Amino acid sequence: EIAGEGCRRLQLGSGFVVGDEIVATNAHVVAGVDNPFVRIDSERELPAEVIGFDPGVDIALLRVVGLNRVPLPLGDAEVDDEGAILGFGTDKAPNEMLDPLGLDPDPFRINRLITAKGENIYRDSGEFRRAAYLLAAAIESGDSGGPLVRNDGTAVGIVFASSRRPHTAYAVRSSEIQRLLDEPEILGDLSRCAEG
Repeated sequence: EIAGEGCRRLQLGSGFVVGDEIVATNAHVVAGVDNPFVRIDSERELPAEVIGFDPGVDIALLRVVGLNRVPLPLGDAEVDDEGAILGFGTDKAPNEMLDPLGLDPDPFRINRLITAKGENIYRDSGEFRRAAYLLAAAIESGDSGGPLVRNDGTAVGIVFASSRRPHTAYAVRSSEIQRLLDEPEILGDLSRCAEG
């Protein structure tokens, strides 16, 4: 779970390990947050530094010193691939026996491979494009930044939005995460709050 004070509230989201001490999440999860941290378990939080930030694609990379976790392998997916979204949705009741942080996987199926077009996280003018999936999935607040983990254990994307249609969501494809991993850069104003 990723959290931090910003934009006059506590911002919460999900994320996953993609490299040595590197966590991927959505840019809107950390936008406007002064001191983000990653909650490792119910008793341990580690400070995080944003090292990659793309508000147009809605991806951020965090360096978390001392994080001793194995990265999820990134891969591609096809229409009808299935798996689970690993998120910390705030509407989920934590089950202390299963996971004290409240991780509760939600199933997904990829309905379409799309190029998502729209505004960036600040709702600036202009059209931003990202390689994405249209999913059959139900997500909740807090699931943002959670990985799409295919049944073979490969992370094929990262959830970024729900749809107005029931049980429909969107995820950025792993190729967009890999692009930022290959060349981490800050492409927006980290101190600015995301809109919506």
